[in-house]
Amino acid sequence: MQKRYKNPAYIAGMSVAAILAITAIAPAAFATFSTGTLSQGGTFTAFKQIFSGTQRMGIALGWDKASNDLWLDLYDPGGSLRCTSHTLSPTSVQECYIGTPQVGTWKYNVIGHSVSGSQSFAVGEAPP
Repeated sequence: MQKRYKNPAYIAGMSVAAILAITAIAPAAFATFSTGTLSQGGTFTAFKQIFSGTQRMGIALGWDKASNDLWLDLYDPGGSLRCTSHTLSPTSVQECYIGTPQVGTWKYNVIGHSVSGSQSFAVGEAPP
């Protein structure tokens, strides 16, 4: 189940990695946060609306078990893959940034690439 938050006070229970990933893309007061859980091979999909005048867009993903590996893919409104954040060895942070993003609805996927059991995660979006 996905949860979306606009108030960073609700992130108190998140992992340090998740909070660091989210706050790296924008001041916490301006980020939109989502949380979820994935298992091996699972995909979480979300959409981000970008409006005229937006100068930068960022998506940051964080989770707490470094032995698990989650991937982040970002698609522009035309459906083209614009950013992929995959690592060869597991970390607990993935990030995608786009300067002067195209106006429209962007899509991003969080993918359970190598997950033992289940893995909770947090995603931060900027601008809100």
